[in-house]
Amino acid sequence: MSLAGAARAATASFSTNVPIMGPIIISNLVGHVGYDGTGTDPGPQSNVDDPKYVAYDQPAQGQTFTTGSDPNGYKVVAVTLKQVAYGSAVSFSLVPTMNYTIRITHPLTASTLSVIASENAVVPEDYTDCSTCNFPSVGGGAAKTTGTGRYITFTFATPVALAPNTLYGFDVSVGHTPTHYWETDGRDSTPPPHGTTWTPVDPYSGGSAYNSGPNLGYGDTTMTNRAGDRVFVVALTLGNVVTPPSITRQPLPAALYAGRTAQFVTRAAGTAPLVYQWRKDNANLSNGGRISGALTDTLTVSNVSAGDVGSYTLVVTNSAGAATSAPPATLAVVAAPTPSASYMYAVFTNNSFAHWRLNELGDPSTNPPAYDYIGGRIGTYGTASLNGFNGIAGPRPSAFPGFESGNSAAESTYLTDQSWVTVPPLDLDTNTVTLTAWIYPIGAQDEFTGFILTDSGASRAGMAYGDHYTAPSGVGQLTYTWNNNAIRAFPSGLTIPSDQWSFIGLVITPTSGTLYLGSGGILNNAVNAVPHLTERWDGPAWIGYDHLFSPQRVFNGIIDEVAVFKRSLSLDEMNTLFNIGRGVFQAVPPTFANAPPSPQALYAGRTARFSALATGSAPLVYRWRKDGANLSDGGNISGAQTDTLTITNVAATNVGAYTLLVTNTAGAITSAPPATLTIVAPSGKGYEAAVRSANPYAYCRLNESGDPSTNTPAFDYWGGFVGRYESNALNGFNLVQGPRTADFPEFEGPKIPV
Repeated sequence: MSLAGAARAATASFSTNVPIMGPIIISNLVGHVGYDGTGTDPGPQSNVDDPKYVAYDQPAQGQTFTTGSDPNGYKVVAVTLKQVAYGSAVSFSLVPTMNYTIRITHPLTASTLSVIASENAVVPEDYTDCSTCNFPSVGGGAAKTTGTGRYITFTFATPVALAPNTLYGFDVSVGHTPTHYWETDGRDSTPPPHGTTWTPVDPYSGGSAYNSGPNLGYGDTTMTNRAGDRVFVVALTLGNVVTPPSITRQPLPAALYAGRTAQFVTRAAGTAPLVYQWRKDNANLSNGGRISGALTDTLTVSNVSAGDVGSYTLVVTNSAGAATSAPPATLAVVAAPTPSASYMYAVFTNNSFAHWRLNELGDPSTNPPAYDYIGGRIGTYGTASLNGFNGIAGPRPSAFPGFESGNSAAESTYLTDQSWVTVPPLDLDTNTVTLTAWIYPIGAQDEFTGFILTDSGASRAGMAYGDHYTAPSGVGQLTYTWNNNAIRAFPSGLTIPSDQWSFIGLVITPTSGTLYLGSGGILNNAVNAVPHLTERWDGPAWIGYDHLFSPQRVFNGIIDEVAVFKRSLSLDEMNTLFNIGRGVFQAVPPTFANAPPSPQALYAGRTARFSALATGSAPLVYRWRKDGANLSDGGNISGAQTDTLTITNVAATNVGAYTLLVTNTAGAITSAPPATLTIVAPSGKGYEAAVRSANPYAYCRLNESGDPSTNTPAFDYWGGFVGRYESNALNGFNLVQGPRTADFPEFEGPKIPV
């Protein structure tokens, strides 16, 4: 285990029996009684009527304990908790991937604690009702359903040293959305069920249950004590006992283009110091040349070539013994694409971050690898997926001359469990990202079905089909999610055709997200011009699936050539990828990506600004017009041939209707309706004069008389930041009056009788 803030990987195991933990344990397994599922209260029982549980909207759950008196101290090896048992059946409609965080803590006061160490235990999603699998979800993460009563044991990668005769604690959280409950000793509930009165009993006198953190399933340094105890076991060893090494994370095989970088990552547990030695084909490796990390837990081989092909293992030793990674991680080197392999070469030369070609021929029922030839992030075919082994074809000539004649792809099937491809964490940690793929939907698709998505760790992001919950509805459209679900299923208006190949893409920048859809003809796009935050992608991702409500969100169709770029590709770069695949270049005509330029109503002497965001194949040529006549820079006008027109010191001669004409080799477009510029004369009243003399940043008088139900503008007469009335607002059109002369002489207008 490591210091707090540098979480490492623990392992999790499940059992219906009380685990045998080792020679030294601290436990509370007294008095816990599960709910019998009859709807009655069988007496003192689990804390189920008001459970404090590990979920996205609850604190982390903890338990303090006191160590023994051995002068050598102790080391924590593992902790076990018990899930609340209630209900008469077990429901496994969804068991999402859970990323548990286990912390060892030290209480400082009655309400604060320090975090000594932290490890994460990732448990992959599961759909099997088995006694040793992950807990079932609770109402998809939203409500109470059945509980299993199972024990879950977290074994630490690195045990943590503890002093004798000292109060410590541990807590476990599941951040984000999974929901389930930890059981207490059955003697306390807040409030007691159905109005009964219980007397708290604490059978373990060495500590107490606690909550940490306000919400979101993540603990902090606060501690709220609760009566009673968790059902728990803490397994310890003596501080002077040396634990032999064990491999807690095996290295994965890699298949890469020649010239790329291979990285084999392994994690080991055991008493320090641990000595690492990587081997290739059973011969020790040394640092130098293209090899680094030969004496660490991560081996890197840069600029791989045929001479690097082989089997790689890591031997870890300490004074108590040795452990060797198994099975060996193989490295295969694939010839880099050449210009004759048009589409693959284009992805390769655009500096892609990952590229799953999905052209493997291994039997998917055996969970074969889905290779990333760029970054070595090897995915896995689900046992019910289909690929080239089953004769699934990707885009091929003659319709798609950018691909080879034998190009194959992966197929997922709606309502079919394990028919998708799972890929490891991308660890992007950026908001400059591009995702691309080719898709072939088979028939109509259900809402929400995914193309490439992650919803684990700290991220929810990716591309999918839309749904009817957005406004406007995104059903049948290409959508995307970002900002950890704050931007959810953006309705693009790009309807995906069935039973034909389409190119799809998502380009993220700090200020926008752009979706692309090419289905023959031009490449269409839709821009969402709002801030986009960094997404970590620190958990697994899925191709052909959104795992939130399986198997309803499985894509019914074929996916090929999934690529990730750790940069924001331009429209022209996206258009080139699309056109190379289909062998026909067609420029994208200009379109406006957001609302037309806003009208302006300003005091004389202020500055007017008109702008419009246009997309299309470069070069784009801009020309602003007033009343249909071209404008040129000079005098008080600038930006006449850009996307933003600025008019300083506005006067009566500038009043008129302004439009922007954008052209390229594929066509032209003019903004509509025209944006009018109006000069507003001051009323001469004292309040308005005082505001103007104070040189405000903005001044919205809200004295418009246009019908607000039509979203009329709300002008800023000073700064030009034009707002709009929402459709249910009221204003002067509805005879809503502000302060007036009769009562407030420094405002204009007679008072209207009410």
